[in-house]
Amino acid sequence: MQDYKLFRVNLSEGSIKEEIIPSQLISKYIGGKGLAAYYLYKEVKAKIDPLSPDNKVIFMAGPLAGIMPCCTHHVVTTKSPLTGGYADSFAGGNFSYELRKAGFLGIIIEGKSPNLVTLKIEGRKATLEDASHLKGKTITETDKYYPGFNVASIGPGGENLVKYACILNNVTGAGRPGAAGRGGAGAVMGSKNLKAIAIKSDGKIEISEKVKELQKRHFKRFADDKDLREFYSGGLFTPNIDICNTANVIPTRNFTSGSFEKVKNINEDALRPNIIKKSACHLCPIGCGNTVKVNRGPFKGTEAPVSYEPTVLLGANCAQGDLSTVVESIRLCNEYGIDVMSMGDVIAFTMECSEKGLIDYKIHFGDAEKQIELIKMVGNREGIGNLLAEGVKVASEKIAKGSEDFALHVKGLEIPGYDPRGSRAMALAYATADRGACHQRAWPAGAEVVDKTADPFTTTGKAELVKQLQDYNAAAWSLITCDCVPYSAEWLAEVLSSLGFSINEKEFMTLGERVYNLTRLFNVREDFSRKDDSMPKRFTEPMKDTGWKIPINDFERMLDEYYELRGWDKKTGIPKPEKLRELGIDELAP
Repeated sequence: MQDYKLFRVNLSEGSIKEEIIPSQLISKYIGGKGLAAYYLYKEVKAKIDPLSPDNKVIFMAGPLAGIMPCCTHHVVTTKSPLTGGYADSFAGGNFSYELRKAGFLGIIIEGKSPNLVTLKIEGRKATLEDASHLKGKTITETDKYYPGFNVASIGPGGENLVKYACILNNVTGAGRPGAAGRGGAGAVMGSKNLKAIAIKSDGKIEISEKVKELQKRHFKRFADDKDLREFYSGGLFTPNIDICNTANVIPTRNFTSGSFEKVKNINEDALRPNIIKKSACHLCPIGCGNTVKVNRGPFKGTEAPVSYEPTVLLGANCAQGDLSTVVESIRLCNEYGIDVMSMGDVIAFTMECSEKGLIDYKIHFGDAEKQIELIKMVGNREGIGNLLAEGVKVASEKIAKGSEDFALHVKGLEIPGYDPRGSRAMALAYATADRGACHQRAWPAGAEVVDKTADPFTTTGKAELVKQLQDYNAAAWSLITCDCVPYSAEWLAEVLSSLGFSINEKEFMTLGERVYNLTRLFNVREDFSRKDDSMPKRFTEPMKDTGWKIPINDFERMLDEYYELRGWDKKTGIPKPEKLRELGIDELAP
């Protein structure tokens, strides 16, 4: 197995060092999610303020970046300023490819710079450069300042410490744009006075003939899969807009209903005629990146990349049936560097608060002008935007008693675009996700709603389904693969073996379980427990259109079964010592 290196950047000292990653860590955690989670757990002390210099931001690629098709994502890991717990977010684009060409697997950012700076990596050399002239600049403006570089940067949202600010990359260069969106890593970068990381390398990733053959085989397999390419031809998961609307699980009017009467205005059929650009990550034959330019509506001419989550959360969840308003909302979020999912839920929450007379700010469901205004207010922390920049959990605690009942979040992270009352396993997936409400740790809605291979209204077998998906994804994101493509555990074990890793299919799944227990330990150390593995009160109440709800006893039964399968204590949700010993991480127990 080859040596893997990382950059360690201390912004307080203005120093940059190169480190060899110990081979035993590579063997145990591979890269990506697993390795970044280990460094975060070991190097960030418990109970620190996420926006203090004591926190760290870790960029990590996987060993497959630039080698295997559809494996060019990278992860950004930190302690979340939104939840106070573990957070990581995965971004597409070519950032990890450039990093790997430079000869590095990761970057650890620590400390705080006295002034705004950019970390510039050119060739194999890294330097810190003054970026005071970029203060207040949008993502696109910052990206354009470094022509020829792959840039990961924050916008005004990150500089203003919006708790759900994100980091975007590749927004103007070749290839698909990407966003490390969830959990507020952009705010942590902002707190460190780090505006951007700009990277350009002329290096080359050397691979053997055996690896080249595997690369060609998998590339051809994805390229020849017409159903796969057609599914993503209109945008990332955009076919799910109609599928989920028909299944009554699309979030509408702050999750009060599961179907949207104006869905045809924002669905894939509405988006397709407006596509002006298609893009793909390095070594991807699919090209899920679709940018649209809307040709009608109050924001005619606006353009942005589209996908399922931002379209439904800034659309149906806000009762917004005008496509130009939805796309302009996505564009603004991207320019300010704000998580589109959290922003959609924040707007919907604010609309409901306004209609119930709980706040002075007037905005009603479907209000296009105020929706756009509110995004700018949050990004600039102006007026009510200053409070809303804290997320729905904190905002609801300060607005009025009772608003907590319709502040949709788990552990402080806002809910993604699938209503679990029509997909029971999603409730468990949201509750037990390591970063708070998340559909990517486990997406059982794929089985319950899209493929219809599981009954969405039973709890039977759902704990096992969620655990299996979480373990697989934790392992796959340690490599890192894209969740758009069907790599099996067997294929991934074969690919890793070709690179010198000693691993089989069973050990691959054990890797995922080890990583998932490690991120659980991080949260346990921050005082998260069973009480935080919960679901919002709204999901126990009937939906307005279907009457569906999740009885709390059903949810608790799933959670009990899940803990049993995980080997976690049923009362506390803490991993048992014997489970940690089995996974070889008992020395990490807090």
